[in-house]
Amino acid sequence: MTVAIDFQEMTSGLGESSTYYGIITYRQYLSALQSHSSGNAVDTAALASLPAGPNNPVNGNTMMDVTTANLRALGFSVNPPAGQPDSTISLNTSITNYGGSYNASFYSLLAVVEHEMDEALGLGSNLDSGTTGAIRPEDLFRYSASGVRSYTTSSSATSYFSINGGVTNLINFNQAGGGSDYGDWATSGTPHVQDAYGTPGSAPVLGVELTALDAIGYNFVSTPEPASFWLVGLGLGAVCLLVRRRCA
Repeated sequence: MTVAIDFQEMTSGLGESSTYYGIITYRQYLSALQSHSSGNAVDTAALASLPAGPNNPVNGNTMMDVTTANLRALGFSVNPPAGQPDSTISLNTSITNYGGSYNASFYSLLAVVEHEMDEALGLGSNLDSGTTGAIRPEDLFRYSASGVRSYTTSSSATSYFSINGGVTNLINFNQAGGGSDYGDWATSGTPHVQDAYGTPGSAPVLGVELTALDAIGYNFVSTPEPASFWLVGLGLGAVCLLVRRRCA
């Protein structure tokens, strides 16, 4: 599959993405996940944790918000409006290391780009919009304990990413609020690409993010390299399109 992304400069903040998405039912999403599963360990575990519906197991809503890229990976023939990219990513390169002399107070441009591209592909949470509406694919894998899902904006809540029903905590989700994304990771210990807050002078690790992309519907077709990876999907169907902006 091909994902169209426009990159542009911005002068404040670190990075942000504005991405088109479509609205489908939870049953449609689950059926597509099942039919496009690679059968690997991630897909097998993730699918085993998802009930048939029609209501999603997170907040009982029947609808899902899914980016156009993620929809195409799952077999839906969905594209942005004519002439528009799937996502527009804005970067503040005045505070990032992208070549030349290194500045320890700057952020990794590679990590910022990967972070925003992950969101264009489909990572993120709808907790940023409240707790009762349509959910995002990654919300299906948000837990507070084994068998106990977490879908709250409480800053005191425990929430982590798990593909096996909450048995294994792969990484904690951000619950800080205050404008930070609930779909990002909590920033602590080793810096990761999808951390809610960047760590200057670091080279964030890209790893759990690939597991999350696998779980929401992408299949790897070649061995990931440190700075790149390839994903594949097919095509079918049509849905209503909207656009969402997220900041790093």
